[in-house]
Amino acid sequence: MLKPVHILRGRGEPSAKWLWSGSFLYLLLFGLAWLSGARLDFDRPRILQFIGSEELQQASWSELLNIHSQPLGFNAVLKFTDQFGVNSEVILVIGLVTMAFLGVWMTADIACRLTGSTRWGVVAGLLAGALPGTTYYSLWVFYTLPVAFLLTATVWGMVRAARTGSIAALTLSIMAIVLAALFRSSIVWLFVIAWIALNIPTIRRVLRNATVPRRLIALVIAGLALLGLGSLQANAFSSFGSITLSSWGAENSAKALQTTMSDGEIQELVGDDTCLSQVLETGVFRPIDEYPPCSRETDDSVSGASPLLTQYFWANGAANMNHRERLALSEQWLTFSARAIADDPTRVLRIPLPSLENEERGTVIRFLWPASWYWLIDGNVNKGGIAATVWIVAFAWVPIAMLLLILIGLVRARHLWSSDAVGRRLFRVATTPVLVLTVLYLFLETGENERFRVEMDWLLVALGISVLGRLWWSRTQASGDLGATPRENGPDGSEADGISARARST
Repeated sequence: MLKPVHILRGRGEPSAKWLWSGSFLYLLLFGLAWLSGARLDFDRPRILQFIGSEELQQASWSELLNIHSQPLGFNAVLKFTDQFGVNSEVILVIGLVTMAFLGVWMTADIACRLTGSTRWGVVAGLLAGALPGTTYYSLWVFYTLPVAFLLTATVWGMVRAARTGSIAALTLSIMAIVLAALFRSSIVWLFVIAWIALNIPTIRRVLRNATVPRRLIALVIAGLALLGLGSLQANAFSSFGSITLSSWGAENSAKALQTTMSDGEIQELVGDDTCLSQVLETGVFRPIDEYPPCSRETDDSVSGASPLLTQYFWANGAANMNHRERLALSEQWLTFSARAIADDPTRVLRIPLPSLENEERGTVIRFLWPASWYWLIDGNVNKGGIAATVWIVAFAWVPIAMLLLILIGLVRARHLWSSDAVGRRLFRVATTPVLVLTVLYLFLETGENERFRVEMDWLLVALGISVLGRLWWSRTQASGDLGATPRENGPDGSEADGISARARST
C-alpha cells in the first residue's frame, strides 16, 4: 500500500486545517458584499455568448454538443440549470460560491505543498480569499470564475498527486484541464496534450504505485474525457474547419492588430477590396446581419439547419454570436490579419504596448489593471461605494508582485528547491498554464485582459507565495535556523520524491 507523505511542522507551524482560513475569509467578504446590496448578475441579453433560454430549452443535448456553440461548456451548464426554473439562479450562485470556496483552498494547498510549510499555504489562501475579484466574479454568471477554478484544479491535482501519490487527484487534474478547454474555448486540445506530456513522470509514478482496480478506473475516466474532447475538436474541424471550439479567434486577433494601426494604415492595407473594407467599417463583434452579404456566404450544408446556428437573434433580443455565417466572416478577419502582419511584422510585438496615437492602454496594462474595475461587473462594485474602491486599490499590487516573484522563482529554482527536486519540477511545470495563457491573452485578446487575468489570479498567488516561502527558507538556512526547514520528507526520513521510496502497491 502507498505510504503517505507528511509535511513536517516547524516551530510555530499552524495545523493544516488553517489552510481553509482563506476560504472562510472569502465567505465573510462575500456576505459583506451581499449586505452592501450586491446581487447575482445574470442578464442573458447583455452577455452575447449565452444562448437564449428558450432556444436552449428546445435544443437537444446532442444538438448542443455537436454544433459550434462558444462557450460550449458554459452553455451546457445553463441548459442544465434552466431546468430548475425560478430556482436556476440559486443553483448558479451556489455553484459559483462553492467553486470560489474550493479554489481558494486549492490555492493554499498548492503553496503549502510547494514550500513544505502550512504557514505559507495559509498566507496564500488568505491573500486569494481577500482579492476583490474572488468575491465580485463569484457574483457574475459567466465562465471567468469557473475557468479560474478549473485551471487551479488542474495544477492542484497534479501537485497533490506528485506529493501524496493520490490517483484521484491525478484523475481530477486531467478532467479539469479537459473541462477548461470546453469552458475557455480558445484552449485547444494541444494545450491539454502538452499538460499531460509535461507531467508524464508524475503520471507514471502514481499509476505504477496504485492498485490495479484504481488504475483501471482512472485510465477509463481520463480516457473517456480525452476521447470526448477529441471528438468535439474533430467535429469542429471537419464541420467548420476550425482547430478550436471558438468562432472568434480570427476576430480577436484582427481586433488586437487594429489597436496598433491608424485609420490611414488600415485603409491602405485594404486597398480595392470592397468587401473587406465594408467588414472593417462595420467593426468587430457586431450582429452578423450587419455585415455585407459578401463576407458571410456559406454552404447551406455546413452545420446543418440547427436553429442554434441559423437564428440571427434569440427570443430575448440578443444577437446570436454563433451563427454559422460568422464562420465564413472569420475568413475576412484572417485575410486582414495576414495582410497586416505581412505588411509590418512588428505590429504583433506592439499589441501589448500602449499607443498614445490610438488612445490604447495596451494589453499589458489591461492585464495588470485591478480586475474588479471591469465594466460588466460595475453594478455590484458600485454598490460597495468608497469601501469597494479602497478594497480594490489595496490589492492592486498583487498581480505584478506575484508575476515578479514567479520570474524570480524560475531563475532561482535550482537554488530555492535545492533539496527538493520534485518540488522544483512541479513549480516549473505549474507555471506553464500561467505563462502560456498570459502570452495568449496579451497577443490575441485586447479590451478585456483584466477579466482574463482573473482566470489565473489564484495560480499567480499560489506560485508567487511559494517562491516567497522558499526565499524565506533560503534566508533562514543561511542564518543557521535549521529548525524552520520546510522540507517534505517521507515517513522514513528520506527526501520525498512525491511518493515514499519504500512505497509499494498491494
